[in-house]
Amino acid sequence: MKLLILERDLMWSVKMKSQAEKLGWEAIVTMDPQPADAAIVSLIEPSYSAVEKIESLQKLGVKVIAHAGHVEEEKLQMGRDAGADLVVVNGALSRNLGMMLEKLFGPEHTASADSQ
Repeated sequence: MKLLILERDLMWSVKMKSQAEKLGWEAIVTMDPQPADAAIVSLIEPSYSAVEKIESLQKLGVKVIAHAGHVEEEKLQMGRDAGADLVVVNGALSRNLGMMLEKLFGPEHTASADSQ
């Protein structure tokens, strides 16, 4: 399974990539929507329109997990309004990526989730 990480923050993208790979996913840090099974999209990234990225990914059939800080309710609502499959706060995503992928795809796609 392939996971795109649309994120310019190096520390965050490396952490998400590492977690995804531990779960058995191929993880690619990119800023370009492309065919994949899922994508993580930052709702606070200033270099792109998160709504446009979410819409482009959905047109490709990609499941989208959008995230922002817990105090950024407007951004979180923007992700919901854009139709992201999951909209979560940063802390929840960093602690529970396996559970979120399982929610979207089932437990068979996160077989090593217990080894996080």
